[in-house]
Amino acid sequence: MPSPHLERKLKEALGDDAGAELAAMSDRIDPIRGDIAELRHTMERGFAQIPALIERSAKEQTRFFFVAWGVLLAAIVGLYGTVVALLR
Repeated sequence: MPSPHLERKLKEALGDDAGAELAAMSDRIDPIRGDIAELRHTMERGFAQIPALIERSAKEQTRFFFVAWGVLLAAIVGLYGTVVALLR
């Protein structure tokens, strides 16, 4: 709620209707500020989790690539051994 002095000054500067409307608007802004603060808090919590999610994803991808490289290396060694055995 705006102070009586502010409301009086608004009415003097803008007229009775516009001053009263602007003063009433300030009452509607306060609950919105609380909602914005809540949203900001929720977003900060969510954004704080992003580095951990990226790290976990990177670990999973690295593990997958090492396993894939191992399988490919085993297949190449096996093929090499087979080719060498066939050429003897």
